[in-house]
Amino acid sequence: MQNCVALYDEFAAVVKYPDAGFQDRARQCKNLLKDEESSIRIYIDTFVERMTDRTLDELEEQYIRTFDMNPTCSMDTGWQLFGEDYNRGLYMVKVRGEMRKFGIVETSELPDHLTNVLQVLGRMDEDDAISFARACVIPAVKKTLAGLSEDNSYHPLIQGLVALLESRYGVVVDEEPEGSNV
Repeated sequence: MQNCVALYDEFAAVVKYPDAGFQDRARQCKNLLKDEESSIRIYIDTFVERMTDRTLDELEEQYIRTFDMNPTCSMDTGWQLFGEDYNRGLYMVKVRGEMRKFGIVETSELPDHLTNVLQVLGRMDEDDAISFARACVIPAVKKTLAGLSEDNSYHPLIQGLVALLESRYGVVVDEEPEGSNV
């Protein structure tokens, strides 16, 4: 599980709201995947190709339409797992605690946003990472993927992330979460 911190930080930088350095970060993410399975690299190559010639305004609009205006594609992993149930709040408290433990700076995003969750996952010891990925991260990201149409520019990015996580932590059969293992 080499370079987890750098790779997951780079994925986190690509799944956040786009800014001026977005396309460079997408290419850097692609470069960090050079040692991963070819199927994972193909997904990210496709994503980078789809995003290369877009203006910042186009990137921002695509992000908002994809993730902010479509709840089925929410980047909030706790929402994907628990909806607005009380357990989401407990999950966010646990993720926030992990963020503090690892020195991850809070942003305007909620603690359960995929950007934060990936940074936490990359810093966990192997046993905790396996438990967290299998119980929370993979199921949540798979639900986000299920809400995306295949022609959406973000589809290959999220598909590649699912493939990467499952290659490292094992395939997760879709089930309702029993609780958070953060």
